[in-house]
Amino acid sequence: MSTTSSRPATPTSNADRRRLAAAVAVAALISTVTFLFVEFSPRSFLKQIELRTIDWRFAVRGPEAPTGDVVIVALDQDSMRQIGRWPWPRSILARLIEALNAGEPRAIVLDIAFYAPQDPTYLADGSKVDEDAALARAFARAKTLVSGYFLLFDSSGVARQGGITPEEAARRLEPSRMQSVMEDADGRGRQMLLQAATAEVNIEALTDAAPLSGYFNVVPDEDGVVRRQPLVVRLGDGIFESLEMTAVAAVSPNVAGGPTLALDADGARSLSLGRRIELDERGRLAINYRGPAGTFPHLSAAGVLDGSLDAAKWRDKLVLVGATAPAIGDTVSTPFQRQAYPGVEVHANVIDNLLRGDGLVRAPEHVAYDFLLMLVCIGVVGLVIVRARPVWSILAFAAAVVVIFSIVFYAFFHLRWLLGLVAPLTGVTVVFGVGIATRLVLEYRVRQRIKDAFAHYLPPEIVDRIAGDPTQVGLAGEIIEGTVLFGDIVGFTKISAEMDPARVVRMLNLVMSAVSEVIFKHGGTLDKFIGDAVMAIWGAPLPDPSHAEHACACALEIQEALDRVGEELRREGFDGVAMALGLSSGPMIAGDMGSTRRFDYTVVGAAVNAGQRVEALNRKLGTRILVAEKTRQLVGDESRRWRFVSHGRYRLFQNVGDEQEVFELVSTNSANTGQ
Repeated sequence: MSTTSSRPATPTSNADRRRLAAAVAVAALISTVTFLFVEFSPRSFLKQIELRTIDWRFAVRGPEAPTGDVVIVALDQDSMRQIGRWPWPRSILARLIEALNAGEPRAIVLDIAFYAPQDPTYLADGSKVDEDAALARAFARAKTLVSGYFLLFDSSGVARQGGITPEEAARRLEPSRMQSVMEDADGRGRQMLLQAATAEVNIEALTDAAPLSGYFNVVPDEDGVVRRQPLVVRLGDGIFESLEMTAVAAVSPNVAGGPTLALDADGARSLSLGRRIELDERGRLAINYRGPAGTFPHLSAAGVLDGSLDAAKWRDKLVLVGATAPAIGDTVSTPFQRQAYPGVEVHANVIDNLLRGDGLVRAPEHVAYDFLLMLVCIGVVGLVIVRARPVWSILAFAAAVVVIFSIVFYAFFHLRWLLGLVAPLTGVTVVFGVGIATRLVLEYRVRQRIKDAFAHYLPPEIVDRIAGDPTQVGLAGEIIEGTVLFGDIVGFTKISAEMDPARVVRMLNLVMSAVSEVIFKHGGTLDKFIGDAVMAIWGAPLPDPSHAEHACACALEIQEALDRVGEELRREGFDGVAMALGLSSGPMIAGDMGSTRRFDYTVVGAAVNAGQRVEALNRKLGTRILVAEKTRQLVGDESRRWRFVSHGRYRLFQNVGDEQEVFELVSTNSANTGQ
């Protein structure tokens, strides 16, 4: 079957495509708003999901080896059993520091604070041990020792916890204040940093003995998981360093004047610590966790004290001293573990990140990358939804999801970038969902229109087939090869004049119902009823390679059906009924035709008009079924079901065309060819 124009890739009209494109555009706008909501609303539900995707990335990546430069001396359960309950006398901690210092570590870093003086210990001989002085001497003898303190961010908790004033805390911590800060003249950038109310610091004897110190607070994200660690915090009018940053700066030979913090109007940008360390605007490092708890070596404090551990285990390493025993150690949630990760090991990860310079990065330009990735993906998916078939839309959506995951995970594994995953995925999903839903609605309307157009013309199974794939039908107009059948009740004018109107309607309903069933049975399209006449088509709206043969078989069975209807009518007092049929084959134009207010699917053309003329010849020739010459040629030789009888050549049109031979179609079971 040839058509006047190529069929569209989708069943929607141009108007429907415009509606679909508008829906996709609206969905893209919604995606943009969603992107901004996820990016700039830290407490949103989608933002929480985004944070969880970081944990998934760690789970997919798995553990990786640390630098080997950090060990943890743990105040663990074994140490508590051997030495006693916490807090220990500070002279024991002094022995621990001296034993560690004897092993020549690069630095000793204490994840412990000593906020108040400790009472002296009296020995059996009556002498006493000044615990604070013993610890201070150990501090002073250590080659490099970094002590810790705790920041209070809630000013209402200062009095409750006995915290000192911010001014006093800043005075005691003055040696730990950052000296090198690059910022704008107006100092707006530092306003983005976390602001502490005050600090709980070590007693002065200890701060005097070891001036290097840093806060050891671990600050979780909104969902309680520690993924970022602030390396700088404001206290009073100064900026102070974390325990990890102070420790790494102390052992880095190329950090001459201390670390340098770079600020701009939007907050922190980077930290110079022998290498550039990327920070977020609040001065936080995104922690590149090495693995679950135990990834870093744990040495029992008791083993260091009793000499059972070889000092080579911590020689030339940064030694973190902190509690891991359940009763005294703080545990946090991390991407690798929930509620069971020692806080001291968080510090170990941060120190290892700073030593290697491989912390995770969420730079300002990454927001633009996320947005660009989302726009490209929703653009491709939206275009496919508008222009292609649904299966391609699904494939495009699946491909977009794979591309997003691939880019985000590649950036995480190989570049250490924290690109957004939820916003691009949500954007593509919104566009796909809205586009597909809109498409389904529009296609449902197309199917309903097809069903409404053909419900009276075709058998239900054919209507369903066309509605399932409307591209099979050229409603806008196409050239088809088909056969048309015209039928007219013989003598209907006289019957209608002499018969009661109700009886006329009854007769017509019986006749046309029987004719319709036969047409449907043989795969024909019931085009229309015109009073006592009927028109049917084979080859439209669906192609039918055997349209002429099917039409001939239908015509013969119509006559058989009318014989049965005639018997029924005679029982009701009618004289019976007969119908003259004419068939013609050839090229025809098929499509929706009519006025702007009413149109129907039909066929037009010379072959159609020939069918009407052939049907009219039945009255002249006294026949019941006549077929045009082209129909006879298409059917071929006589079959076991019928035969053709020539009735000569006739000029079917007065002014156009040559004469055509017409044939009477006769069943092989028929005894004669006449009425």
